[in-house]
Amino acid sequence: EIEICGSCELDCIFCYKNSLKEKREFMDAAIFKKLLSEMRTYSLPYTICLGGSGEPTFHPEFYSLLDIACSESLVEQIIIETNGINADSNFFDLFWLIGGIGFNPVLTNPSSIIS
Repeated sequence: EIEICGSCELDCIFCYKNSLKEKREFMDAAIFKKLLSEMRTYSLPYTICLGGSGEPTFHPEFYSLLDIACSESLVEQIIIETNGINADSNFFDLFWLIGGIGFNPVLTNPSSIIS
């Protein structure tokens, strides 16, 4: 699991983010690239889960980071843990654009999807 964003616009009762002493901001794209680069040293296929205490789609570079992840040859699956509030047409277009990689959005609030 990679937490690219420590912020969220919701205040869900089950979320632990309010109990954290340090507030987390956005992960820098260079750090994200470094993490994925270091995963190559294992030469094993892996899954990326974008989640944590924040809403990954709230990251201002969400689609760029997702593009970086999709370009990694060892990534077999990408899971996005999201509340769905920012799930617009761009988000759903990812189902068709990501060929060969399993793409599983995990919606914690499916009623929030914008149609």
